[in-house]
Amino acid sequence: MEISAASEQLAFTVPHAAKVLDLSPRTVWYLANTGQIESIKIGRSRRITRAALIATSRASEPRCNRPGTATAECPGAEARPGGSAGSSPTSGCPR
Repeated sequence: MEISAASEQLAFTVPHAAKVLDLSPRTVWYLANTGQIESIKIGRSRRITRAALIATSRASEPRCNRPGTATAECPGAEARPGGSAGSSPTSGCPR
């Protein structure tokens, strides 16, 4: 399920947001309770906003943190002699 499937819906229940993000509801509850994903409380209910879902899904996209390097050009993606790709803690690439 993707965010666009919910067309104009502005806020999602935690279980629905979990389906959209392909995470467990427990993980989404944790993210909401620790402030890692923006949520709003309406009475006793908690909702995850559409903007928060988009921001969270963008933040989880893989990227290279080397300056001036696009993800596709990430040097950590290539095999290195004596180890697996990106295994060096100094490589700077999360892949």
